[in-house]
Amino acid sequence: MAPFAGVGVNAAMEDALQLARSIVAWKDHCAKVKVEMHDRLLSDAVRDYEEAMFVRAEGYANETWMYLNLFFHERGGYPLCEHFANAKKQQQTEASDV
Repeated sequence: MAPFAGVGVNAAMEDALQLARSIVAWKDHCAKVKVEMHDRLLSDAVRDYEEAMFVRAEGYANETWMYLNLFFHERGGYPLCEHFANAKKQQQTEASDV
């Protein structure tokens, strides 16, 4: 993943955590129903994890692409500053609504 959104390491750690949770849930399920653990059930657990991971990764990739375009904009750094000013304004509005 490109570094422009600053989410690469966090995304990788989240992926590792979610994969570990899927494997533990698969193991617990096998123990509960007293089924012998075999590759097919594990591959189902991994597939379920991957489907969720692809959705999550798409969001990060879109954010990264947006920031890449802001970093290398034809107007220089102005669009990036405008983006952050708008984000700050939105956060302030949301905070005052609470």
